[in-house]
Amino acid sequence: MKVNDTILKINNIEKNYAAGEDSEKVHVLNSLSFSVKKGEIVSIVGPSGCGKSTLLNIVAGFEKTDGGGVFYNNTRVFGPNSEIAVVFQAPELFLWLTVSENIAFGLNIKKEDKQVIKDKVSDFIKLVNLEGFEKFYPNQLSIGMQQRVALARALILSPNMLIMDEPFSALDYQTRIMMQKLLLKLWDKFKMTILFVTHDVEEAIFLADKTIVLSKRPAKIIDEIIVPFERPRQISIIADNEFSKLKSRVLGYLM
Repeated sequence: MKVNDTILKINNIEKNYAAGEDSEKVHVLNSLSFSVKKGEIVSIVGPSGCGKSTLLNIVAGFEKTDGGGVFYNNTRVFGPNSEIAVVFQAPELFLWLTVSENIAFGLNIKKEDKQVIKDKVSDFIKLVNLEGFEKFYPNQLSIGMQQRVALARALILSPNMLIMDEPFSALDYQTRIMMQKLLLKLWDKFKMTILFVTHDVEEAIFLADKTIVLSKRPAKIIDEIIVPFERPRQISIIADNEFSKLKSRVLGYLM
């Protein structure tokens, strides 16, 4: 797929934190600049604690910068945007709602027609392979199934952009691969833009069109890698020699 339109621009953003009023500030993000094209999947990797989640929170409008700015569709981000959905590391489901009710939550808030909601929820239940679990509660589901509910809840609102903060990090290897394949299937159907943070270098390369490598704190971009593999991708590409070279290149920065 060819993508030409820039949907997100990160322009020289700076971020500092302080533990208290009299504490010395910690410089977290250092003049970060990059862009994301419409329909692109961009992964972000870097050392633990370098500010990856902070970056996502700024893009989502949950936090402010101390310098520079974030622009979504040429409009500066000052707060959350209904066109941008977020999936966190923990599924963050409502424990008192069923699978169907969790997925329908946003549509109910928007007061959509009840039959439209019912039909959309049914479609998304099928898309994320949760048929038969409609009336189950989150604590009756595995972590992988909970993340499928979280994905469906986000995508049912038809966002243009999906922000994901290590959503598969708590999963075992087999379930992680299954979720990666599901994410790519959903991306192929909806063509939403995805900004994805992960500690897993293999995952970062397998999923993305572009991988951004951050340095230790204060984080700056030390490499921006265009991933050359055509789509659709099969998990077998991780054995490809070119894939191994890219993985070694990224690991070289992080070790």
